[in-house]
Amino acid sequence: MKGCRCALVDLFLPIQSHSHGQRRHAGGHGHGRCRHQDGQHGIFCAMRKQQHMPGGFTQSCRYQRMARKSAFQTCHARADIADDQKPSLAWNNPWVRAVVFFAGAMACASVHRVTFSVLAIPIREEFALSLPQMGVLQSAVLAGYIIGQIPLGILADRIGGIPVMQSSLLLWTAVTGATSLIRRLPQPQRFPALLIARAALGLAQSCIMPATSAMAAKWVPEDYRARALTLVHATFSLGTVVGMLVTPQLVAPFGWPGALKGFTLLGLAWVVFGRWCLPAEGDHVTAGMKQQPAQTGSKGEQGPSSAGEEGQKAGTWFQIAVLMWTHCAIGWGFFIFQFWIPTYLSALGAHDLESMGMLSALPWAASAAGGVIAGNFADWLQEARRWKPARVRALTQTMATLGPALSLLPLIVFRTRTPMSLAVCCLAAFMGLQAFCYAGFHAYVQDVAPKDAGKLLALTNSASTLVGFGANLITGALAASKFGYAAVFALTSAIYLASCLSWNAAMKGQPIRL
Repeated sequence: MKGCRCALVDLFLPIQSHSHGQRRHAGGHGHGRCRHQDGQHGIFCAMRKQQHMPGGFTQSCRYQRMARKSAFQTCHARADIADDQKPSLAWNNPWVRAVVFFAGAMACASVHRVTFSVLAIPIREEFALSLPQMGVLQSAVLAGYIIGQIPLGILADRIGGIPVMQSSLLLWTAVTGATSLIRRLPQPQRFPALLIARAALGLAQSCIMPATSAMAAKWVPEDYRARALTLVHATFSLGTVVGMLVTPQLVAPFGWPGALKGFTLLGLAWVVFGRWCLPAEGDHVTAGMKQQPAQTGSKGEQGPSSAGEEGQKAGTWFQIAVLMWTHCAIGWGFFIFQFWIPTYLSALGAHDLESMGMLSALPWAASAAGGVIAGNFADWLQEARRWKPARVRALTQTMATLGPALSLLPLIVFRTRTPMSLAVCCLAAFMGLQAFCYAGFHAYVQDVAPKDAGKLLALTNSASTLVGFGANLITGALAASKFGYAAVFALTSAIYLASCLSWNAAMKGQPIRL
């Protein structure tokens, strides 16, 4: 009976490997058949002569048991290898240290940039500057920022994002420290010196987004990329909050030069930290990072035809155009909110400088929190839900455009009658939801262009900065019109809705090479 049962097992297992409905029986069709005694499966098999092994098992059955045991052990071995190859979040992992350094550098960049806005009133009074001169000083930062985008983006792709960010951090920290010494110059030389310092600050900080993009594409594994990017960009918003809250506290005992010197020491400390913790560019480990497929012809072809190459180039530039438009929409909202939130809150009745600073910082705090949530949500979709990266980027970028557009509707409807609490909530919702673009648009750039991420983001960010420059002019004109800030919010909402539609229609995850 044991031999019969083993013969049943021996014949049933090979049946599973055949195509549907095919069963092979040895010994003919009309005789020699037996039925399994429990009668539940209805499996008929042919009895064959078997060579019995010790213990009552046939040789064939023994081979089947050994094969199943080997397959079981192989499966567990592969699972162990997969677990060992999964990227680690430990501090000794090079890409973790790189992300932490970039996060701190972003915070320093934000603090050094926003400090001048907070110090504008005492500097203007001491240097006897007019409002047009203050406007020129603010524009000088954007001018330097635009000029340096593409060159530093190309440099970041060529030598790596880490050395570019290290050098730029040291440069803009030195500029911040030098700005505190301008008061020692004669009065006629102060404004030109401030103008040069502001342009140099913008030029040095123009690397932050291209260098971050190049670093993430080269170092950060794909499964952690959204979290890493949102953490880095969230610290920029957090730096804005810190700068707005801490700068007035430093000005009271030390004056505005003392505040600049204090933030200079902060930047130098982070430069030293980077020299200590960052690995060399040649030692990077991209465990878990999926390489993008090469854009070549089908298997067996010599290469794509000239017509295929032209169509491919046209498709690539169309994608780049949509990416530029998407970044322009992001820049429109970012620069308007960066420069006009205090003025808008003042129009609603917030005249106390301390309370205005607190209220203006809340949307940026929401942006920092929203960025962290977006990164964890995006990576959870990839790891736990097994979503493809293109699908994750589509969802998060949709949330980053549709959400802000809807959050502005109360401000459009109520216009100047908007309660202060509702206005702050709407502004915070706008900034918090827009932060999902770091897990959407910014992560998408590294997904589709890992080798040219710095150049591509420099190109799109240059367009975004130009649009942001014009957005401030348009906002000033609309705010002074009879429609007021409601027109500004209506136009912003329309731009974000259009960006949502174009993104979902065009961005499908195709690789991009510049």
